[in-house]
Amino acid sequence: MTGSLRMPAFSTVCFWLYAGFLAGYFLFPEAPEHYRYYYLFVLLPVLLRPAQALQTLRDDRALWLVSGYIAYMVATALWSTNFQWAEFATVAGYGVLVAGFFIATDSVYASAPERFDRMLRMLTALAALVGLVSILVWYAEHPFPHARLRPISRMSHEILAGCAYGFFALLALHFHQCSRERWLRFGFMLAFLVLTLTVIFTQSRTALVALIVAAALMTGRRGMISIAVVVLALAALVFYQPALWDGLTRSMPFRPVIWDTVLQQALDHLWFGTGYLSDTVVATDGRTFVHAHNAYLATLRDGGLIGLALLLWMLGVAALRAWRLDRIDSRVYYLALLVYGAVCAFPDLDRLLTRPKEHWLFFWLPLALVMIAWRCRQSGKSSVDQDQVPSRECM
Repeated sequence: MTGSLRMPAFSTVCFWLYAGFLAGYFLFPEAPEHYRYYYLFVLLPVLLRPAQALQTLRDDRALWLVSGYIAYMVATALWSTNFQWAEFATVAGYGVLVAGFFIATDSVYASAPERFDRMLRMLTALAALVGLVSILVWYAEHPFPHARLRPISRMSHEILAGCAYGFFALLALHFHQCSRERWLRFGFMLAFLVLTLTVIFTQSRTALVALIVAAALMTGRRGMISIAVVVLALAALVFYQPALWDGLTRSMPFRPVIWDTVLQQALDHLWFGTGYLSDTVVATDGRTFVHAHNAYLATLRDGGLIGLALLLWMLGVAALRAWRLDRIDSRVYYLALLVYGAVCAFPDLDRLLTRPKEHWLFFWLPLALVMIAWRCRQSGKSSVDQDQVPSRECM
């Protein structure tokens, strides 16, 4: 009897610790503190239960594909020209961090999908609140709207922060569509507007384009008018505030030049890449850029065609599962989340195996959710909460 009570209690503790990690993106003042939280309260419980990790892999062969991508990209460090064992150990550690995140997500989702859905709702409300406070605090001390918004909390990089807030804007739109209570629908629409404004003021083109594409996909024909209204409102804001347009178009002409340079570098090591320890700096046209600004080209650079094929294969399997899930529910939810992350990875990211940075929220989390939700659906579990309308009405 005691043993049967311990495991549910342990799962509940792990669930709330995991929720605290996701909330930490908005609550921790500095990234190192957030990293330490993840190591101690999310990763450590995973490492203490290796049998569960193996069971997760046995239950879902698609996760072997994720593991294969992680293992291969870590292995590419071995043929980097500047190989060092200490740096290789660091890269291997990054692989463990990402794999641990998948396993932790699987554990907390599979134990109670409905509770996971409610957690996402609470995190969406938290993101909207922090976004609103960030706007008020930032523009109380900086010129509006010319100054590029830097949200409070550990997410200080404007572009990545914009992508993270855009992900929760997409969640807010989904919960607006699928909530039964009128006050919830109003609340999530308000959250969507606040989060969209946060994205706009970070002046992140990547997040804005990804949000428009994914939101149009999610809402379908019924929502195209609403999306058009948002776009027209943005156009009006840009028209009356030319400085905001200057911010949105900042450094845009340099992207193709960066990509061409990285592509030429990758073509010199086409099959296996230059390795994960290769220098990410791009020097072109008399300017120096810190990385490739494209996760797919960066994967091609580091892992060659094999690495890129594994990444696209992984995303393709996830997209197929997302499409099947959405087809069952007669709505577009999982595919929209996945498309959002895939679009965000195109013009701004570089390496995907890192410490718990912002792209874990909008790239790795949707990928994990799709993989795990499909397996749970196959086993008879569901993430549809009681205060959602029937899936027929969530088209």
